[in-house]
Amino acid sequence: MNTRLHAAFGWLILGMLPGESTSLLAKDTPPAPAEASAEVNSPPEAAPESDLPVPVLPSHFENFISHSPFVRTLNLSETLALRGIAEINGEMVATLYNRETKKSVLVTAKEANAERMQLMEINESADPFGVDLIGVSATIAVAGEEVELKFDPERIAPQPKNSHGKSHGGPSSSSSDSKEHKGPSPQDIERYKALPPEKQEKLREYIRQTMQRYPDMSREERGNMIRGAMTRLVDGGDISMPPPSSQGG
Repeated sequence: MNTRLHAAFGWLILGMLPGESTSLLAKDTPPAPAEASAEVNSPPEAAPESDLPVPVLPSHFENFISHSPFVRTLNLSETLALRGIAEINGEMVATLYNRETKKSVLVTAKEANAERMQLMEINESADPFGVDLIGVSATIAVAGEEVELKFDPERIAPQPKNSHGKSHGGPSSSSSDSKEHKGPSPQDIERYKALPPEKQEKLREYIRQTMQRYPDMSREERGNMIRGAMTRLVDGGDISMPPPSSQGG
């Protein structure tokens, strides 16, 4: 009897009966999540590639640089004209005239200038004299585009149309202009062809130096100089370049 009372007294001290202890312990222990083990074992999801920043490379701007939308496209054959060709320090140089800016620019084959123009090729004239550059053309590269420019005096210094004030003198002036633009006469060409090859080469060099030293000389004055030099060669004489100071204003 004492033993049973002692056991019951012990359970009363704990405040529970044997059947209640299990339920009380169950209440004190929180239930484990049903999917806890599954979440621990599953790997984390990778971030989608579209969320990653894409690096910017110089190649992304190649088309933009070569075809800039801020650069106005020009008809180069209409804007530029060949004004002259010369040899300076062993290098061929072409002078171009910009009809929009009314300015001249120098173009060389060595490198592009500030306007991104570079001389690619010079096509010689079929005319043995080449006095007025008639028939001479130059291939120019401008920002990756190549264009062939021909010498055209009318585009460099356009002649005025027949005005009312000069209508009476029109025929004589127009005939003199056409004769001036025509270059050497057929007689001059025949006299040139009759020269020995070494004298032909000497005359061609004389012409090149004349055009180089006197780029602003009028066609008439230059033609007279060359005809005089050819006459001396035909008569058995020699020719030499006149000093630069002999050029007229």
